[in-house]
Amino acid sequence: MSTFKEIAGRNIRSYTTDPANPQEGQIWYNSTSQVLKGEVLLAAWSSGGNLGTARYQLGGAGDSNSAAVVFGGYSVPGGGFTNTEEYDGSSWTAGGSLPAQKRGMANAGTQTAALSGGGFNGSPPPFVVATTEEYDGATWTAGGALNTKRGFLGGCGLQTAALAVGGASDIPAWVNDVTNVESYNGTSWTNGTALPQAQRANRPVGTTTAALNIGGLKSPGPGVQSSQEYDGSTWTAAGNIITTRYGGGASGIQTSAIFFGGSTPASGQSADTERYDGTSWASDISLSSVRFNNASSISSPSFNSLSAGGGAPATAVTEEYTFAPTTQTFTTS
Repeated sequence: MSTFKEIAGRNIRSYTTDPANPQEGQIWYNSTSQVLKGEVLLAAWSSGGNLGTARYQLGGAGDSNSAAVVFGGYSVPGGGFTNTEEYDGSSWTAGGSLPAQKRGMANAGTQTAALSGGGFNGSPPPFVVATTEEYDGATWTAGGALNTKRGFLGGCGLQTAALAVGGASDIPAWVNDVTNVESYNGTSWTNGTALPQAQRANRPVGTTTAALNIGGLKSPGPGVQSSQEYDGSTWTAAGNIITTRYGGGASGIQTSAIFFGGSTPASGQSADTERYDGTSWASDISLSSVRFNNASSISSPSFNSLSAGGGAPATAVTEEYTFAPTTQTFTTS
């Protein structure tokens, strides 16, 4: 039988106390407790503070699981919402309201510089809008309108450099999927290279020149299992997600992303989380319960994210995601 030194090239060191700053992959023997320990990367979802208003199809932005903002959304009963809430890592507080209720919009940016583009405002027609709103941490103000009004579209990037991807237009009401892609410069939207296929409820992450578009729904037909990478001018095929889903949460960058919750065409809502490494998707730790049309801190890195709200029925649940080095005990004394 091979020894650890023959496999890893080093012996397992013995300590009377655990090292103060162990490195990922480090293994040691604690002679005091007489156990073998090591530092490994572990993913986890943990409970956060509940939203003040339970809702789904809400927008979300933020760059960590302790600095996020959600806005708009819908519930039954209750209808559409305009209210905004900000998260500090433990609780949600009220922020400035959107000018009008909407849901299923493109989202981008951070807690103090968020963007909401397009969206679905329900009856009476027009069902979808082209309006854009910018948030400064206190107030929403009007930005440049999308060239193509649509709802249930995906968004990513920053307030001054964002993408609006896919979605559905009004005819017939909010199920006419489109391929439209637009980029925002902080003032106006410019048409970009269209998606390879029309879809809505897709979830892009990343930047205007390095984006990853994940999943989605198309009519007629099943959900979209593929993901695509965008370099600012061209879409190329990326790895397929393991479970076909749409309307989930996502965060990260083109080469390191997570996708969580959503709905599957065959079995309904999902609690699945998947992680992308720039080539392929792998199963990750699941949410505590199924979640659909949940908000995410879209600009967060893939090791530090947030899921808030979702439905249906509408929930106020918040979960925080971490993927970090953790000390594990391999043997007991």
